[in-house]
Amino acid sequence: MIIKETIQNKHGEALKGIYTKSSKLETDKVVIICHGLGVHKDALFYPQLSACLSDIGLNSFRYDAAGSGESEGIFAYADYNREMEDLRFIKEYLEQRRGMNVVAVVGHSKGGGVVLLYAAKYDDVPFTVSVSARYHMKEGIYHNKVREIIKKKGQAAWPVIQYDGKQMFQTLKQDDIVKRDSIDMSVILHSQNSKICVIHGTEDDIIPYEDSKEIYQKLSEVRSKEKQTHIPIPHAGHNFDQ
Repeated sequence: MIIKETIQNKHGEALKGIYTKSSKLETDKVVIICHGLGVHKDALFYPQLSACLSDIGLNSFRYDAAGSGESEGIFAYADYNREMEDLRFIKEYLEQRRGMNVVAVVGHSKGGGVVLLYAAKYDDVPFTVSVSARYHMKEGIYHNKVREIIKKKGQAAWPVIQYDGKQMFQTLKQDDIVKRDSIDMSVILHSQNSKICVIHGTEDDIIPYEDSKEIYQKLSEVRSKEKQTHIPIPHAGHNFDQ
């Protein structure tokens, strides 16, 4: 069973989500799914992930971040912390208003960074799954291209896939670059409770596979090794579509 739901965040923005009910059994366990930059909740493999979770007896809730897909708000290139707080709001909503038990958060690409930051700050979800996430925020082929364009022209265009499949462009400025450059992913070392699974395609040409190895290695230096797992996906790209 699939149910559309709207959750209003603390900024008054309507976040549009889809609740997929387990097809196997009645359960209060739910997994929250966070999408990547410039896409939405029904892009890439996210609907298939919901279906797979349903098949193994888990509910899921995937949603459009503010300014993406069907949700209200303004698109933000580098506002990881605000997306993390929206994730917090949604978790509390599902638990307090819907009586659900959030057992895991899964994030892909930008969403993969958001769930790691969530684990660092709140550390109250049993399982965190970070897929194709970046560790070095000042790096990135496209990030550096945008940086150079902004230096020359004062602004740059970033492609965003709309919910109807059409592509539009959002304007990025120097503040966006500065904001992303300032994100310190080393704070993930503050997470002590959540079991963290780091997944990455070995042929990712957007975010290097080595970033995931570094995330795993740094976590393993301060936490017992059984608390984190690193899963390489051989020959897979950033979106696992090759």
